[in-house]
Amino acid sequence: MTSPMAPRPLPWLITGGADASAEAVLGLTAYSKAAPDDGPAATALSQLTEGIADMSSGSVQQWPFGAILPWNQSRTLWHAWGGMAPAAVANASALLHRPDLLTAAVKDSAQFTPQLLAAGGPDNAWSPTPGEAQIAYGVDSRVEGLVATAKAANAPGLLDVAAVAAGWYFGANRSGKPAYNPATGTAIDGIETDGRVNPNSGAESTIHTLLSMLTLDANPDLKAKAVGISKTAGTDGLKVAEAESGTITGGAVVKPSSAWTGEANWSGGAYVALNAGGTVAIPVPVSDQARNVYPIVNQRPEPAGTTSWTSGSALLGTTPNGGAGEQGITAAPGKLFPFSLDRPLPAGGNSVTAKAGSDVSIDAVLLQPQISSVSVSGSGGDSTLYISAAPGSIERKVSLPQGFHLSQQAFDASGQSVKARPDQNGADHSGRVTVAPGGFTWVTLVRN
Repeated sequence: MTSPMAPRPLPWLITGGADASAEAVLGLTAYSKAAPDDGPAATALSQLTEGIADMSSGSVQQWPFGAILPWNQSRTLWHAWGGMAPAAVANASALLHRPDLLTAAVKDSAQFTPQLLAAGGPDNAWSPTPGEAQIAYGVDSRVEGLVATAKAANAPGLLDVAAVAAGWYFGANRSGKPAYNPATGTAIDGIETDGRVNPNSGAESTIHTLLSMLTLDANPDLKAKAVGISKTAGTDGLKVAEAESGTITGGAVVKPSSAWTGEANWSGGAYVALNAGGTVAIPVPVSDQARNVYPIVNQRPEPAGTTSWTSGSALLGTTPNGGAGEQGITAAPGKLFPFSLDRPLPAGGNSVTAKAGSDVSIDAVLLQPQISSVSVSGSGGDSTLYISAAPGSIERKVSLPQGFHLSQQAFDASGQSVKARPDQNGADHSGRVTVAPGGFTWVTLVRN
């Protein structure tokens, strides 16, 4: 018998990946239900699920916003391939009677996935800036993860997010065209960042698309909402401002031979190297609301002072130039990482300025609206998902056409329902949308 004082065995991952491990956990969960007395299988299931859950990273206001990272050799790379981690953890947590593990799936589904959709949709990778094509396997993993987590955590709000994600198949994507042909059961092989469609229909894309369709068929209410979404009317989410676009004093733009560092990508293939005392003033698009700011800094292993960040006369915070620690098992020393600042950029801000306390390499700045949004339309009507990255409740005023009212469903940061603002008739004629801290609100435009 193991002593109660003995240390818990360290979790482990197949080939160092939550991606490959998630596929194993899905199979082991099904097997363990059928063969509950198989001890080695139960042990493997428990250890793998713990390992995946331990890859949960960030929070509402810290990159990557609750995502389960896929690879233990990078703290700054999330990719969609093999992205079944939240579904695997959600399914296994119930069988293992481990509600503590479910937290990782909830954060990935309720916090990261809405931010992913608001940033432009289910991209293939954030490394750490969003980009790359959108492919069916990434969409399917979001849909399956949201549905599994909604059921395991009794979090109905996640099904609204799943409908938005699944709308990608029916035209709510960058191309504006359906990615799935129900007559043939085939799917396209992806949509590029500029909206170009890869018309091929490979096995991987088709299989994942059909898995999504099976999930929708098994959840008729979700299916009805998803097939009614055929257009993305607009998104307002995470955006990138490149450091090399700024005005530099005491430094220079550097273009490395490869954008890939071994762990992450230099956004735009370049960065700004500042000397101690140097500055870079980075222009950013103006917004009518406050935005969280995440400077992407190449943090060195050794302690090396800080860089201060301002907008006008306001100090937003500082980022570390060093102190990342030993390299360990990763391919490059230090880490290229989007650090959180203490204070948001106020509404109307059009630039942020970095001043280096010591030599530092700055890649870019991520700008995150405190309320992001995804607006969709189709036969199901016009709806918007509002997503919070704010520490407190926020109210947004939206345009309300004559003869219409709003129907609101508000959820907290775990996808649980919270009270919205209906009037005595159950309809909201105020045009005011309330979003819970770190949560999201599903708003539908309804004719009176």
